[in-house]
Amino acid sequence: EHRFLIDKVGDPMSVAIDRLLGLEVNGVERFLELAKPALQEAIAPLNSLNLNLAPVPVFLGLPEPRPGWPTDNTAKFAAKLKETFPWLGHIRTFPNGHASGLQALEEAAQAVRNGPTPFALVGGVDSYMDADTLDWLDREQQLMSTANRAGFPPGEGAGFCLVGTVRAIRQYRMNLLAWFVASATAMEKNRDAVGQTARLADAAQDHPQRADQADARGGLRRRLSL
Repeated sequence: EHRFLIDKVGDPMSVAIDRLLGLEVNGVERFLELAKPALQEAIAPLNSLNLNLAPVPVFLGLPEPRPGWPTDNTAKFAAKLKETFPWLGHIRTFPNGHASGLQALEEAAQAVRNGPTPFALVGGVDSYMDADTLDWLDREQQLMSTANRAGFPPGEGAGFCLVGTVRAIRQYRMNLLAWFVASATAMEKNRDAVGQTARLADAAQDHPQRADQADARGGLRRRLSL
């Protein structure tokens, strides 16, 4: 029994975990194992054509620094990914949490229009399966439990997609799955989402109805910040 799957009130944590990965695999190595099959699937249509193209750049969304994922893990993971797939082009990271995937997609769209290759990989990887991370979520009342209805069940996963110009996709007779028309990003002024949830949970003890209303509004603000 792993101690970090038990919350602060002694109950088992509700998590969404990749059962093919042992809990002894963590940090950068866990992110790499999550990323590998998704990246390979995304690049497969291009690799099957055996084209003599410039290396495909990668635009990668990652979590913000937090307990269990220190700042230098971003660079370590990018280096590990390049070591595993040496044929990849430059890897640009966006360690900005929820917004990072959209930021990566926006930059990739510009790159394929102006860069040396008409293709790019866009992806994101995250995992909360770390003792320090789970303890932090529990401490900040972000973890869903019998004692906290405002939390969420932490999970993990990875996703990648191949982005290309319409001209290149038609030229190589590739299957077009979606169009990227436009994008825009902005910084949410309210950055204290974790502290806000903790305050709401405290308020629920004395004013349940008012806390429900505040939680709904707070949740909306957090979703809009994506």
